[in-house]
Amino acid sequence: MEINWPVAVLVRFTPGFSPVLNFHQMEINWPVVILVRFTPGFCPILNFHQMEINWPVVVLVRFTSGFSPILNFHQMEINWPVVVLVRLTPGFSPTLNFHQMEINWTVVALVRFIPGFSPLLNFHQMEINWTVVVLVRFTQGLNFTAITVLS
Repeated sequence: MEINWPVAVLVRFTPGFSPVLNFHQMEINWPVVILVRFTPGFCPILNFHQMEINWPVVVLVRFTSGFSPILNFHQMEINWPVVVLVRLTPGFSPTLNFHQMEINWTVVALVRFIPGFSPLLNFHQMEINWTVVVLVRFTQGLNFTAITVLS
């Protein structure tokens, strides 16, 4: 995983957790709290190639204005407990298949894990330009179930 970002990252790991910065083809299982605040002009290239992640985790991500990431989650399989509440700008109509789709949104997403779902997220060559506040609360042992979209 190659990351290029000016960013403040607060990571609080449980005892004995020992992460590495290269997540290429690596399985991660961690209870962890990650607070990430992106500074203006943050433009990461996140390439999680064939990375399987199974984690109970709390992630709070606050994007400042001008945030313009390129997220390439090629063949990334994620098994997580989650409910997604997404409030989109007027007229925005997303689909669950983001393959080669450009998204421009101001959005608030609340993600909370609940039992019983394992999504396959293939965000291949997805370009996102957003000003967004995302609160992601992962609880241990739960799985993705539902997505609610409010217009």
